[in-house]
Amino acid sequence: MSPQPQGTSGVGPLVPDAFARPDGRLPGCSESSRVAAHARRRVGTHLDNLRDVVTRRAGGAAKQTMIVLAVTMSVTSACGSTDGATPATTVGPRSTGSSTAGTLAAAVATSSPSTTIAETTTTLPLSDEAQIRALLDTYWSEWLLAGDPPDPHRASFTQLLTGDSLQREVEALEKRLALGEARRLPPSSRFAHTTRSVTVTGDHGIANECVVDDSVLLEIHGGAILNDEVATYELEETLLRVNGQWLLESSSIKNEREGVQSCAA
Repeated sequence: MSPQPQGTSGVGPLVPDAFARPDGRLPGCSESSRVAAHARRRVGTHLDNLRDVVTRRAGGAAKQTMIVLAVTMSVTSACGSTDGATPATTVGPRSTGSSTAGTLAAAVATSSPSTTIAETTTTLPLSDEAQIRALLDTYWSEWLLAGDPPDPHRASFTQLLTGDSLQREVEALEKRLALGEARRLPPSSRFAHTTRSVTVTGDHGIANECVVDDSVLLEIHGGAILNDEVATYELEETLLRVNGQWLLESSSIKNEREGVQSCAA
């Protein structure tokens, strides 16, 4: 609930002044000035009887409660009306003297400050194993893209490599480019890779993978197929963390089987 605006005395609600007419007179009625003055005197006496201050003390500690009741009826007249209209009476609270005529100070609303709590989301860093698995997923996608057409300078591929893997992959792509050969997947390809395990010791990691490779080696110009053998490989890959980033350092074939074979462990 919004707090009540206080008057200049600090007690009771602040009430607005009555509206004045342009000619300086208050809204009137057809009653005589004598009757109006008598009514004002009666209202004033009635207000004096309503004012009360109550002071109570309990348990040795002073507790004061002040109750001020203010009710004002403004009854004024502006005689001279000859149109026989029904007398108009304005009833309203009396001004405390702290506001200017024509201003409703009590209409100013006091709003409570609002608090907005922003929602925050905490993202936990990936484990080393999760980072290595993500790296290998990206490596094989880039391996296929870098081979068709051969691009030894493909940064999105070479930035995943270091040491022996970087040297070997770049040399292989340079050779394919010079010979005009590309590595490409056939329609309805069964190419797939499965990371079976990842072991991390400090900044070194070892991953075991199973890769079904049915990629085709062909001539870029003319499209003649040079090699379409399909095999399933078991690979052991070493990884190295460099400046906080895992990179593929080397890869070796541990087992090779012809055709598409299951990679189930």
